[in-house]
Amino acid sequence: MFLAILVTGIKAQVNVSGAITGNGSHASLSAAAVAIGTSQSGAVIQITITGNTTEPATGAVFGAGNWASISIQPSGGAFKIEGAVNAGLPLIDFNGADNITIDGLNSGGNSLTISNTTVSSTSGTSTIRFQGDATNNTIIRCSILGSSTMATGTNGGNIWFGAAAVSTGNDGNTISTCNIGPAGSNLPSKCIYFSGSSNTNPGTANSGISITNNNIYDFFSATANSAGIDLNSGTTNITITSNRFYQSNPRTQTATGLSHRVISINNTSGVGYTVNSNTIGGSNNTNSGSAYGIVFPTTTTSSFIPIFLKIILNHLV
Repeated sequence: MFLAILVTGIKAQVNVSGAITGNGSHASLSAAAVAIGTSQSGAVIQITITGNTTEPATGAVFGAGNWASISIQPSGGAFKIEGAVNAGLPLIDFNGADNITIDGLNSGGNSLTISNTTVSSTSGTSTIRFQGDATNNTIIRCSILGSSTMATGTNGGNIWFGAAAVSTGNDGNTISTCNIGPAGSNLPSKCIYFSGSSNTNPGTANSGISITNNNIYDFFSATANSAGIDLNSGTTNITITSNRFYQSNPRTQTATGLSHRVISINNTSGVGYTVNSNTIGGSNNTNSGSAYGIVFPTTTTSSFIPIFLKIILNHLV
């Protein structure tokens, strides 16, 4: 007689190598971040995503570690890092973390989607947050999806460059060649939001951030002000170039007096903004198809503003 034993458990979807502690398999990116911790003097760490992960309600937090670098990449397929985090929190938090690269590859059958499915207008709800002097991090070739619904000028968005600066601000970060849009059918009101601790640079301002060659799409609110990129006080010396902005379907506002901005820079104390070679329009990432459609109520003071600038004029490049 043969006895068959079926063993089930949580499949490990994240593998860590190169760390001083925390190497091995983990069920989520959050679990891997906890295992790595911050005491990794000089380590060159590789985090490999080998399956879809479901992140906990508190998200994945990378602190101010002393590693040389961390690389996060998919291997063996198209995978999601996904979760419905508590309102007011990010799915992935770079909290003082430096020198981390998330590369979705988008080649050889590999790709990576990072998605916070929480629909909330609570301040701070985001998919990726940079705060507390998170520097020299890169997000490249990923899909970054979210459904935060707070108005412009309020903390949150798919990507949020925040505050809590210790000495330098969140400097030298790059978002490149990513798809930044909604988690499912729930549209975000903002795709990228900049706030910060001060406008002093060098100092605690967020600075040296590059937003290049991304598809930024389907950001809208029928009842609140919305923007693709919303930059306010606390951020200086930012590059926004070669991005494509579009709406895959027409959008209808139901409230009056609203503003829908594609790129909004509203900081009369900031300097060094470079905005060029961006394209706005159409219904796809080639900016073709049907028109970029925003439908206003019949009687309204609402506005559609492709690029809004309220800055020191001699500091726009």
